[in-house]
Amino acid sequence: MNINLKEDVRPISYIKTNAAEIIDYINNNKNPIIITQHGEARGVFLDIESYQEMINALSLMKLLQISEKSIREGKVYDSDQVFSELRKKIRKKINKKYIVKWTAPARDDVNEIIDYISKNNLTYAVKILDNIEEDVKKLDSFPEGYRIVPELEKCGYLVYREIIVEYWRIIYKIENNFVYIMLVIDGRRNLEDLILKKIILREN
Repeated sequence: MNINLKEDVRPISYIKTNAAEIIDYINNNKNPIIITQHGEARGVFLDIESYQEMINALSLMKLLQISEKSIREGKVYDSDQVFSELRKKIRKKINKKYIVKWTAPARDDVNEIIDYISKNNLTYAVKILDNIEEDVKKLDSFPEGYRIVPELEKCGYLVYREIIVEYWRIIYKIENNFVYIMLVIDGRRNLEDLILKKIILREN
Protein backbone atom coordinates (compact mmCIF):
# COMPACT_ATOMS: atom_id res chain seq x y z
CA MET A 1 0.00 0.00 0.00
CA ASN A 2 1.73 3.17 -1.23
CA ILE A 3 0.19 6.51 -0.30
CA ASN A 4 0.11 9.02 -3.16
CA LEU A 5 0.06 12.43 -1.49
CA LYS A 6 -1.52 14.01 -4.57
CA GLU A 7 -4.30 11.45 -5.09
CA ASP A 8 -4.79 9.86 -1.68
CA VAL A 9 -5.09 12.95 0.53
CA ARG A 10 -8.32 14.90 0.12
CA PRO A 11 -10.05 17.68 2.07
CA ILE A 12 -13.44 16.87 3.53
CA SER A 13 -15.07 19.37 1.15
CA TYR A 14 -13.87 17.31 -1.82
CA ILE A 15 -15.28 14.13 -0.25
CA LYS A 16 -18.69 15.76 0.17
CA THR A 17 -18.99 16.66 -3.51
CA ASN A 18 -17.24 13.64 -5.04
CA ALA A 19 -18.30 10.69 -2.87
CA ALA A 20 -19.06 8.32 -5.78
CA GLU A 21 -15.72 9.05 -7.43
CA ILE A 22 -13.86 8.45 -4.17
CA ILE A 23 -15.62 5.11 -3.63
CA ASP A 24 -14.70 3.99 -7.16
CA TYR A 25 -11.10 5.11 -6.61
CA ILE A 26 -10.53 3.24 -3.34
CA ASN A 27 -12.14 0.07 -4.71
CA ASN A 28 -10.09 0.12 -7.91
CA ASN A 29 -6.73 1.14 -6.40
CA LYS A 30 -7.02 -0.47 -2.95
CA ASN A 31 -5.41 2.63 -1.48
CA PRO A 32 -6.93 4.46 1.47
CA ILE A 33 -8.00 8.07 1.17
CA ILE A 34 -6.82 10.33 4.01
CA ILE A 35 -9.42 12.97 4.81
CA THR A 36 -8.22 16.35 6.04
CA GLN A 37 -10.04 19.14 7.79
CA HIS A 38 -8.43 22.54 8.27
CA GLY A 39 -5.20 21.06 6.96
CA GLU A 40 -5.06 18.20 9.52
CA ALA A 41 -5.67 14.49 8.91
CA ARG A 42 -9.04 13.65 10.47
CA GLY A 43 -10.08 10.30 9.00
CA VAL A 44 -9.47 7.53 6.47
CA PHE A 45 -11.62 5.95 3.75
CA LEU A 46 -10.92 2.27 3.01
CA ASP A 47 -12.43 -0.17 0.56
CA ILE A 48 -14.29 -3.01 2.25
CA GLU A 49 -11.81 -5.70 1.17
CA SER A 50 -8.84 -3.81 2.60
CA TYR A 51 -10.79 -3.09 5.78
CA GLN A 52 -11.62 -6.79 6.24
CA GLU A 53 -7.97 -7.74 5.62
CA MET A 54 -6.91 -5.26 8.28
CA ILE A 55 -9.47 -6.62 10.77
CA ASN A 56 -8.31 -10.19 10.05
CA ALA A 57 -4.67 -9.23 10.54
CA LEU A 58 -5.41 -7.47 13.83
CA SER A 59 -7.47 -10.42 15.06
CA LEU A 60 -4.67 -12.83 14.16
CA MET A 61 -2.13 -10.65 15.98
CA LYS A 62 -4.31 -10.69 19.10
CA LEU A 63 -4.47 -14.49 18.97
CA LEU A 64 -0.71 -14.70 18.49
CA GLN A 65 -0.16 -12.42 21.50
CA ILE A 66 -1.99 -14.96 23.68
CA SER A 67 0.48 -17.64 22.53
CA GLU A 68 3.41 -15.25 23.05
CA LYS A 69 2.26 -14.79 26.64
CA SER A 70 2.11 -18.59 27.01
CA ILE A 71 5.78 -18.80 25.97
CA ARG A 72 6.79 -16.10 28.45
CA GLU A 73 4.97 -17.92 31.26
CA GLY A 74 6.59 -21.24 30.36
CA LYS A 75 3.29 -22.86 29.44
CA VAL A 76 4.67 -24.96 26.57
CA TYR A 77 4.39 -28.71 25.99
CA ASP A 78 6.38 -31.40 24.22
CA SER A 79 4.92 -32.48 20.90
CA ASP A 80 4.81 -36.16 21.97
CA GLN A 81 2.80 -35.20 25.04
CA VAL A 82 0.26 -33.21 23.01
CA PHE A 83 -0.39 -36.01 20.52
CA SER A 84 -0.46 -38.69 23.23
CA GLU A 85 -3.16 -36.80 25.11
CA LEU A 86 -5.18 -36.30 21.92
CA ARG A 87 -4.99 -39.99 20.99
CA LYS A 88 -6.19 -40.97 24.47
CA LYS A 89 -9.10 -38.57 24.11
CA ILE A 90 -10.04 -39.96 20.69
CA ARG A 91 -9.81 -43.57 21.89
CA LYS A 92 -12.07 -42.71 24.80
CA LYS A 93 -14.65 -41.26 22.41
CA ILE A 94 -14.42 -44.25 20.06
CA ASN A 95 -14.98 -46.68 22.93
CA LYS A 96 -17.78 -44.67 24.50
CA LYS A 97 -21.29 -46.01 24.04
CA TYR A 98 -24.36 -43.82 23.87
CA ILE A 99 -28.00 -44.66 24.50
CA VAL A 100 -30.24 -43.58 21.62
CA LYS A 101 -33.68 -42.23 22.55
CA TRP A 102 -36.49 -41.01 20.30
CA THR A 103 -38.55 -37.94 21.16
CA ALA A 104 -42.30 -38.19 20.60
CA PRO A 105 -42.24 -35.82 17.57
CA ALA A 106 -39.43 -37.82 15.94
CA ARG A 107 -41.30 -41.09 16.54
CA ASP A 108 -44.40 -39.56 14.95
CA ASP A 109 -42.31 -38.32 12.02
CA VAL A 110 -40.88 -41.72 11.15
CA ASN A 111 -44.27 -43.40 11.54
CA GLU A 112 -45.84 -40.89 9.18
CA ILE A 113 -43.04 -41.34 6.63
CA ILE A 114 -43.24 -45.13 6.58
CA ASP A 115 -47.07 -45.12 6.53
CA TYR A 116 -47.12 -42.71 3.59
CA ILE A 117 -44.54 -44.63 1.53
CA SER A 118 -46.10 -48.02 2.25
CA LYS A 119 -49.42 -46.91 0.72
CA ASN A 120 -47.77 -46.80 -2.71
CA ASN A 121 -44.68 -48.98 -2.45
CA LEU A 122 -44.34 -51.44 0.40
CA THR A 123 -40.92 -52.68 -0.75
CA TYR A 124 -39.52 -49.15 -0.80
CA ALA A 125 -41.03 -48.48 2.64
CA VAL A 126 -39.18 -51.49 4.05
CA LYS A 127 -35.95 -50.32 2.41
CA ILE A 128 -36.24 -46.83 3.91
CA LEU A 129 -37.11 -48.25 7.33
CA ASP A 130 -34.07 -50.54 7.20
CA ASN A 131 -31.79 -47.66 6.14
CA ILE A 132 -33.04 -45.36 8.89
CA GLU A 133 -32.65 -48.07 11.51
CA GLU A 134 -29.14 -48.95 10.28
CA ASP A 135 -27.94 -45.33 10.38
CA VAL A 136 -29.54 -44.58 13.75
CA LYS A 137 -27.79 -47.62 15.24
CA LYS A 138 -24.45 -46.02 14.31
CA LEU A 139 -25.19 -43.17 16.69
CA ASP A 140 -24.53 -45.32 19.75
CA SER A 141 -20.78 -45.35 19.05
CA PHE A 142 -19.71 -42.06 17.42
CA PRO A 143 -22.54 -39.53 17.07
CA GLU A 144 -20.03 -36.66 16.72
CA GLY A 145 -19.09 -38.05 13.31
CA TYR A 146 -22.04 -36.50 11.49
CA ARG A 147 -22.48 -32.93 10.34
CA ILE A 148 -23.98 -30.08 12.32
CA VAL A 149 -27.31 -28.93 10.88
CA PRO A 150 -26.18 -26.36 8.26
CA GLU A 151 -28.97 -23.82 8.80
CA LEU A 152 -28.16 -23.69 12.51
CA GLU A 153 -24.38 -23.78 12.07
CA LYS A 154 -24.57 -20.56 10.06
CA CYS A 155 -26.15 -18.93 13.12
CA GLY A 156 -23.49 -20.32 15.44
CA TYR A 157 -25.86 -22.89 16.97
CA LEU A 158 -23.88 -26.13 17.13
CA VAL A 159 -26.02 -28.39 19.32
CA TYR A 160 -27.90 -30.29 16.64
CA ARG A 161 -26.45 -32.75 14.11
CA GLU A 162 -28.05 -34.78 11.37
CA ILE A 163 -27.85 -37.97 9.33
CA ILE A 164 -29.19 -37.96 5.79
CA VAL A 165 -31.09 -41.05 4.58
CA GLU A 166 -32.02 -40.43 0.93
CA TYR A 167 -34.44 -37.46 1.21
CA TRP A 168 -34.89 -37.57 4.97
CA ARG A 169 -32.96 -35.64 7.58
CA ILE A 170 -32.63 -37.32 10.97
CA ILE A 171 -31.82 -34.49 13.38
CA TYR A 172 -30.46 -35.31 16.82
CA LYS A 173 -28.54 -33.91 19.76
CA ILE A 174 -25.97 -35.40 22.13
CA GLU A 175 -26.50 -34.89 25.85
CA ASN A 176 -24.23 -36.67 28.32
CA ASN A 177 -24.49 -40.40 27.48
CA PHE A 178 -27.67 -39.99 25.45
CA VAL A 179 -28.43 -39.28 21.81
CA TYR A 180 -31.90 -37.82 21.37
CA ILE A 181 -33.55 -38.12 17.96
CA MET A 182 -35.38 -34.81 17.64
CA LEU A 183 -36.92 -34.79 14.17
CA VAL A 184 -37.12 -36.80 10.97
CA ILE A 185 -38.02 -34.43 8.15
CA ASP A 186 -38.21 -34.52 4.38
CA GLY A 187 -35.31 -32.46 3.04
CA ARG A 188 -37.36 -31.55 -0.04
CA ARG A 189 -40.08 -29.84 1.99
CA ASN A 190 -40.26 -26.19 2.96
CA LEU A 191 -39.55 -25.94 6.69
CA GLU A 192 -42.27 -23.33 7.26
CA ASP A 193 -44.82 -25.68 5.69
CA LEU A 194 -43.67 -28.46 8.01
CA ILE A 195 -44.08 -26.22 11.05
CA LEU A 196 -47.62 -25.28 9.99
CA LYS A 197 -48.51 -28.93 9.40
CA LYS A 198 -47.24 -29.95 12.85
CA ILE A 199 -49.21 -27.14 14.52
CA ILE A 200 -52.41 -28.20 12.75
CA LEU A 201 -51.90 -31.88 13.65
CA ARG A 202 -51.19 -30.97 17.27
CA GLU A 203 -54.36 -28.89 17.52
CA ASN A 204 -56.43 -31.72 16.08
